[in-house]
Amino acid sequence: MLRFYGKEIQIIGELFNEGANLFQAPLDIFDQRKLIFNENVAFGSEQFVTSYLEMLLILLVRNHQVTDEQGGCVRYEADKEHGLVDMLCSILSEHVYDRLSFTKISKECGFSKSYLSKVFKNSMGVGVIAYYNQIKIKEAKRLISEDKYTFTEIADMLNFSSVHYFSKCFKQITGMTPSGYQRSVKIKSVI
Repeated sequence: MLRFYGKEIQIIGELFNEGANLFQAPLDIFDQRKLIFNENVAFGSEQFVTSYLEMLLILLVRNHQVTDEQGGCVRYEADKEHGLVDMLCSILSEHVYDRLSFTKISKECGFSKSYLSKVFKNSMGVGVIAYYNQIKIKEAKRLISEDKYTFTEIADMLNFSSVHYFSKCFKQITGMTPSGYQRSVKIKSVI
């Protein structure tokens, strides 16, 4: 699956807009063999389409290469990887109350688990599931500070397999137990 980010999306939008001016509808037929030019085409429309295609191709190539120390070109997919990490973070944040498996995440993104794991760890410094647990614990801290739910309810809401696993993750990430965090929140509110 090919995904575009930032400037690429803008160029594709301009390309489609100019293409709609240049060619007769319908343009969305998958197996359409030939496009028919509009009769009254604005001056330069063909050149705009060509230019947008060239810009898109140049941008795609630039996004996938960097230079090494000697100034030589090295193939690298840094921008694609940053976009992938952003997409992963969004998926994880949107599903904080769900139970996501790494297999499900990789299928949704269209990449192998090993590739996702490597890219994410290189960029974020932690694994995907560890980051997902950090997001869940951040939400748990918010819920604990509201003082409306028990720890078991919070563990269930955030889809931890058990309250014990929730407590273990909480202590691992925050350095304190959920009840210790709750006491610290109550002390801060009194002061």
